[in-house]
Amino acid sequence: NEERYSPTNSNVNIFHFFKEKASNCSGSFERPDNDQALSNRLCPGKTPFPFPDQISQTEMVQQWFGNLQVKDPLSEQSKTRDMEPPVGYQKHTLRSITSPLTAYRLKPIRQKTKKAVVSILDSEEVCVELLKEFTSQEYVKEVLQISSDGNMITIYYPNDGRGFPLAERPPSPTDNISRYSFDSLPEKYWRKYQYASRFVQLVRSKSPKITYFTRYAKCVLMENSPGADFEVWFYDGAKIHKTEDLIHVIEKTGKSYTLKGESEVNSLKEELKIYMDHANEGHRICLALESIISEEENKSGGAPFFPIIIGRKPGNTSSPKALSPTPSVDPNYPMRERPSLNRMIINSAASSKQAPILSPSTVTGEGLGATALASGTSISPSGVNDCLPKSAQLLKSVFVKNVGWATQLTSGAVWVQFNDGSQLVVQAGVSSISYTSPNGHTT
Repeated sequence: NEERYSPTNSNVNIFHFFKEKASNCSGSFERPDNDQALSNRLCPGKTPFPFPDQISQTEMVQQWFGNLQVKDPLSEQSKTRDMEPPVGYQKHTLRSITSPLTAYRLKPIRQKTKKAVVSILDSEEVCVELLKEFTSQEYVKEVLQISSDGNMITIYYPNDGRGFPLAERPPSPTDNISRYSFDSLPEKYWRKYQYASRFVQLVRSKSPKITYFTRYAKCVLMENSPGADFEVWFYDGAKIHKTEDLIHVIEKTGKSYTLKGESEVNSLKEELKIYMDHANEGHRICLALESIISEEENKSGGAPFFPIIIGRKPGNTSSPKALSPTPSVDPNYPMRERPSLNRMIINSAASSKQAPILSPSTVTGEGLGATALASGTSISPSGVNDCLPKSAQLLKSVFVKNVGWATQLTSGAVWVQFNDGSQLVVQAGVSSISYTSPNGHTT
């Protein structure tokens, strides 16, 4: 019976995070009063990212979103109905405020706040139900039903606008409905659309897309790409959570802090840098997996390939050990001058969605060129090693579509690994070119 970690099982209170995101839309959200907070079962948490196995994903998102309330959209409309735009005013579009939401692959969830209920349905459509209370009974007065790609919005008023009692599911559409595309949605509905979009983005940031088990940790790439959240749960209790702008760290002792830039990451003590190196390596692998699997998913045109789980938790766990240094033919080459191979490969993966997992990063201390290529052909390192300078060190690598990997070395030489298994080395200041055929013959 394998133990399963769940990075989405958390009782974290992200109200301050969400409030920051919503600060540009005045009046959209407000903190609930004490009674409302109690009814939504807030759990304050002692650290920003508590450990798993406490509550389900659905309960967690409900608690988070329960801290948010939308003000009465009808009253908001009445405040601005008679306002005339100033001279020279340029009309905004919904696309200038937000992008179409994406609810693909998200599990069904339903969350109620004081003024509205928002749901992700089995069909992956998103529903926003606006509520009114009469004689202690809540009625659904208006419904926005948004397609899973966010581009089609259906609006209807249950029971001819008289409202329908709040139930476990949104009311069925009436005969009198209005349909709009994302770009044609009237401005009076924009705030409600943003409300749904923020909720969906919140759910996506906690929905695993790729789960990858390493020797030391469980790595999870979330659905909220681009710039998706990435969480690393080390088996010894430490955790690293990377967002687009920040890195949150929890040591195995429970001490937590937030890093905001490269300088702060570099200032970490050596023990924590080992954890960060493993997190970066796991992130690189997950991004490469996402790229390759997405490409195959698009080619197949069938059922979605995500979410996907790679590997499983090992039986014997331990704290991470230092990664092997970047391979170099010259052991006297100063370590501080060696480029970061992890960063090089991450940049390569980000620059090309077509890049395969196998790359020049697979070179080993046995010699440059001992690389298993995508075709499955294994090239003998002897031929390539004879052509490379003895002080060769990887400097920069790029994947070229339909060609292969091109790698620049610190000596100035260029090493090309073609998709068919052949290799080419061009040395700086040398007129000759060394070529290794797919069968290992060098000329």
